[in-house]
Amino acid sequence: MSLTTYPKQRISYSERVKDDYQHVKDTIDSIIHSSSDTPLSAQPSEDYKRMKASYELYNNVVTQEELQKEFNPAGIDIGQRIDDIKPYNKAYNKIQVLLGEESKRPFTAKALLINSEGIKSKLSTKDELIREYVDAQYNAELTRVQNQFKGQEGLPEEELQAKIQEIMDQVMDPGEIEKYMNTTYLEAREILANKILNYLMHEQSIRDKMNDSFKHALLSGMQFGWTGIINDKPTVQVLNPLGAIYDKSPDTKFIEDGQYAGYRTRMLPSDLFDRVGTYLTDKDLKTLEDRFYFNKSNKGRSYKTMQYNHTDDFKEYYTDTESPRDGQYGRSQSTLASTLTYHTEYKTQRKVGFLEGPNEFGDIETTIVSEDFRIPEYAETYMETGTFGKKIKHYTFDGMDLIWEWIPEVWTGMRIDTDIYCCMGAKPYQYRSLDDPYMVKLGYHGALYSNTNAAAISLMDRMKPFQYLYFIVVHKLKQLIGRDRGQVFSIDASMIPQNMGLEKAMYYLENLGYDVYNPLQNAEQPGAAQRGKVTSSVSLSNMQHVMNYVQLMDALDAQISDVAGITRQREGQTGAHEAVSNTQSSIISSSNITEIYFQTHFRVWENMLNSLINQSKQVMKGKNTLKQYILDDQSIATLNITPDDLTDMEVGIFVANSAKENKVFSSLESLSGFLLNSDKASLSDMIKIFKGSSVQELERDIIQSERNRDAQLQQQQQVQQQINQENIEAAKAAAEDQQAHEVQLKQMELNNKIQLAEIDSFKFQKDQDLNNDGVPDQLQLEKARLDYDIKTKELDLKKKELAQNKELKEKEIKASKQKAASK
Repeated sequence: MSLTTYPKQRISYSERVKDDYQHVKDTIDSIIHSSSDTPLSAQPSEDYKRMKASYELYNNVVTQEELQKEFNPAGIDIGQRIDDIKPYNKAYNKIQVLLGEESKRPFTAKALLINSEGIKSKLSTKDELIREYVDAQYNAELTRVQNQFKGQEGLPEEELQAKIQEIMDQVMDPGEIEKYMNTTYLEAREILANKILNYLMHEQSIRDKMNDSFKHALLSGMQFGWTGIINDKPTVQVLNPLGAIYDKSPDTKFIEDGQYAGYRTRMLPSDLFDRVGTYLTDKDLKTLEDRFYFNKSNKGRSYKTMQYNHTDDFKEYYTDTESPRDGQYGRSQSTLASTLTYHTEYKTQRKVGFLEGPNEFGDIETTIVSEDFRIPEYAETYMETGTFGKKIKHYTFDGMDLIWEWIPEVWTGMRIDTDIYCCMGAKPYQYRSLDDPYMVKLGYHGALYSNTNAAAISLMDRMKPFQYLYFIVVHKLKQLIGRDRGQVFSIDASMIPQNMGLEKAMYYLENLGYDVYNPLQNAEQPGAAQRGKVTSSVSLSNMQHVMNYVQLMDALDAQISDVAGITRQREGQTGAHEAVSNTQSSIISSSNITEIYFQTHFRVWENMLNSLINQSKQVMKGKNTLKQYILDDQSIATLNITPDDLTDMEVGIFVANSAKENKVFSSLESLSGFLLNSDKASLSDMIKIFKGSSVQELERDIIQSERNRDAQLQQQQQVQQQINQENIEAAKAAAEDQQAHEVQLKQMELNNKIQLAEIDSFKFQKDQDLNNDGVPDQLQLEKARLDYDIKTKELDLKKKELAQNKELKEKEIKASKQKAASK
């Protein structure tokens, strides 16, 4: 496209919209015609053909023209015009391996405040935590000093240290504060932004769309998508690179940072009217309905052959049967004709004023005013020399200072067929930084792969030459197998019996294994009786050539794996005697080769999510939003937004390093058996590992699980110690009981002997009352012994009572001291 065909963009708003947005229409037409891949072009570009061939090869479709283009320049006659060469696709599995790995990779996206006001809020929270730590240190030191002044009435050292530790446990130290602020802490607006992000991830099926987008990258060498608002709903779409239109500087990596971008596609009436029906005029709606549907005026003619006032190119296109009708999700089966639509976004220049002055609080702030802002007649002007000598004109009035600047702005528009335009104007929700008004991005996002100082090339393109050669080798192999005849024997037909005939003799030979012949056949001929059975044979087998082709096929299969960087071990094909360490080493080396594809892929989606959430924030601002959605663990999450929740908030989406996280998950997966067998992890821990979406989340779960396991183990040890102590005490008590029982038995035996001796003493003693008190002396001795036992027991009881009273008195004194100290 020549630069002279692209309309001038540094114009006023009134010029842009006059004559029914004619300037916007001209810009849309210029963008559409800038792409050499539009159907109005004479031939699609070579890049379009390259991508289309890669998509077809993935689906096991290969045209004979493509093979002829590939091999005829080399002078190889493969019979393209005679034989139909079938595709025996080996590249398909290489693509599927990477798609499977992408779907299993952890994808951790986190929303953080990135504007200056949000960062100040987080720094304020950090300062508050540090103040709490300083206050806690002061209170701990004050408690220590007060306890010293109380002297002997103060708390014991152990109780004092416990009280100080209790004070410090309520706050974090500076190291913990730093770690908490850098890893865990989220401001209230960040928490809300992450809830919005999680809702969009589920509602928009982001992971499925990411896999579809990655497939495009592997097949075409390009990822292309769009984020925006459709019918007041945030939307992210994966777009077909075959319909992509874009322009950017050679040193600009991502499409959203370019000058313009657009998308060409076909839409059925229902989809078209649902998306833009509210923006079309009644005249345009009637025009489209007449083109699509049967009525008296068009007599049921097909859309392709209708004759209405359009350009010849347009009519030629719709009578061209070679135009591709397939899309990224298949071909429409409807009999209704689809219409060609173009949606575009481009960066233009908008004149704005930067008005600087005090606000109602007396603080100096800058606001942006439109070009319609009226400068008072009494305003004064002065010139300032800016960077690189640029002259800047200032207007001062009422304590305010105003300068005019041109800033980029995204405009959008859609063209249906060649004559209907709609949705033209400044993009309502465009992604613009609050701190940098000069930074604005398109809603179209994407990147090209392997295009450094050369045309982009996909992974399928790298495999394609070897894959085509593989098709030819298999085709030649089929021809060799068809021509194989094996061993051919010579037969003397004159020795075949006449009553049997040649056909019956061949039947016996082939099916029954009988070689029937008559050596006397035609014996009357001279020398006939002396002839013998002919046993000579000729080998017409070409199995050696077949085996050579099979080896060549293996070599080509290895070459396809090498150029793709995907080894057979990575596909799950391992040798019977291959060591596990060698297999792992091969897989790791292969992963290093293909890592660049994943890296670019996740970066593209990080940018798309940034655009999506910031546009979602603009749509939801000032509204009540209440949504529910189901998480992966089947729990229900609620998104509740009030009108004031999303003011002055700019968030950025940051995606964790997927390569490192994937390595951690892969290592844990390989160690899962060892961890389970060694009781280092439970089955629930393994489930968390396999379901985890981020290393940080997994780390928190594992740490908590380890703490729970340690606490459970400690509790079990305490219970076991208590049981052991109880067993020891029970054994000790049993021993003491046994000993007491034995002493009691001995005492009973001794008492029995004493009683027997006393009884015997009555037999031989004549005078048994020496004190003449009328009571036998033996009874008086027994009574004295009983009195002694009673007094001894009473004395023991009094000692125990005194000890208990003393203990209670000490507790009362201690309690009164603690009460006085607390006051």
